Amino acid sequence: MFFAQHFEIRYNIQMLRKKVQVVVFDLSGKIPKVLLLKTNHSRGSFWQNVTGSLNPDETPLEGAKRELQEETGLSPQKIFDPGYSFKYDKFEEFVLGAVLTKSPKKIILDPKEHDDFMWVDLKKISQDSYKYPSNFEAFIVANMGIKK
Repeated sequence: MFFAQHFEIRYNIQMLRKKVQVVVFDLSGKIPKVLLLKTNHSRGSFWQNVTGSLNPDETPLEGAKRELQEETGLSPQKIFDPGYSFKYDKFEEFVLGAVLTKSPKKIILDPKEHDDFMWVDLKKISQDSYKYPSNFEAFIVANMGIKK
């Protein structure tokens, strides 16, 4: 009995796929903004933060840098970890924030994932900005972390 319970617990922990969600803040102007990406039609056509799966042995920080580059072409001046993650289904998702202090020149989207983007006034971000509550929750956590 103990072995079966121990195996089940170890199996469930090992089966969690690691993901990262990055909230991108543009602090280069007078009005702070947040980047939202729109998933393409085949992925549901909804607005979200930068998200993606971590590669094996990749840290959340390394994954955040890679996903930012792959999905937007951005290299932020600062990436911070507010120390927050959440679990759902078979995933553990780590939340990170990225700060741009220089105005981004160009966003380069990966058309396999996204077909549009927008910069939204930080004060206008709400639950309605996102399809999933976890995206808004990530925004809240990262926004609190940026104020530290």
